[in-house]
Amino acid sequence: MVSNWLRSIGIKETYIEKLHEEEVDGRILCELSEEYLKKETGMKSGPALLIIKKRDELVINSQKAKGQHDLLQKRSSGKNDLGASAIKSTDTRADINEENNKEEDSVLVIPTKRDSKLRPFDMKGVDFTYVKNSVLLPESGVNDLITPCHEYKSFAVAATLDRQRLQAKFAKEVLKFATGCINVRTNGTIHFGVMDSRGDTGYVHGEIIGVPVKEKDVYYDSFDYIERSFSSSDSEIVRLCIGEPQFVKVVCSNSNVEHYVVEVDIKPAVSIVKNNVFSVSLPNFNEKANKVQFEKKTAYRRVGSKTEPVADLNEFYQHMSFRNAQREEAEKTYNFTAPQLCQNL
Repeated sequence: MVSNWLRSIGIKETYIEKLHEEEVDGRILCELSEEYLKKETGMKSGPALLIIKKRDELVINSQKAKGQHDLLQKRSSGKNDLGASAIKSTDTRADINEENNKEEDSVLVIPTKRDSKLRPFDMKGVDFTYVKNSVLLPESGVNDLITPCHEYKSFAVAATLDRQRLQAKFAKEVLKFATGCINVRTNGTIHFGVMDSRGDTGYVHGEIIGVPVKEKDVYYDSFDYIERSFSSSDSEIVRLCIGEPQFVKVVCSNSNVEHYVVEVDIKPAVSIVKNNVFSVSLPNFNEKANKVQFEKKTAYRRVGSKTEPVADLNEFYQHMSFRNAQREEAEKTYNFTAPQLCQNL
């Protein structure tokens, strides 16, 4: 988050990486001096001065937002607080999450954030946009098999990794989710750049933050793991069920860096997946071995808003014909009720 903030104010990547190496988090950022930046990181006077100036502005804005929030709370309670003049300023050193992004301060004043519509399933990403800090509907489970279930990943840290680590992480999350959807015969979409944890201070579940995308081919090429993660007979089928990565641009008024929500649609047509249960060996980058290793083959299924391993594989196989029939019926109903294309008058 500190790195993203530094990028937003135009600091060079070399200085950002240096501060990241020095483990400068939010609390430390509040304590930095211009002298420290120049002496310990070798930073030039210009960027050092800019960081300190922007940091101080952020602290002041955070204090103002907190003050407004306290005032609104007192007014809404209808109580005349004689001790209002003694309200202490917020100690912003305790919470970098409010300092990293000015939009986050608005959550202190405005109780709810703007809701956002999801990109329609199977729609190209270039034909749609999201607004930063707006909120999508919560992650969802299996519905009618045609309406996609949704899974969110913030991917904020992974998006900054080198090519090999990023691809392994991206492929792992996509293939796990895809296997879970295919095995229960439901459409699904996994989103990268959307907050999935309810514990992140300043964010809400489903909030759109986006991730920086330098090279889109990194995401496309990560699907090469399909052949290494599935058996040769399964890999061809899985490829037919997984759509290409869609890059939905995130609109943000105060950022010079383009951010995207990367989305992958899963569509397991019954004619393709019928009579199959899929197991996957997920790729995982091992830091000690400094290479990608593959986990034990596991069959996954979608359970509620989560993707979990199949507990009883025999029982799961027994119910396969039922799931196939459900999917087939859902596809017939959807195709029958879909509006016919008419002549453009």
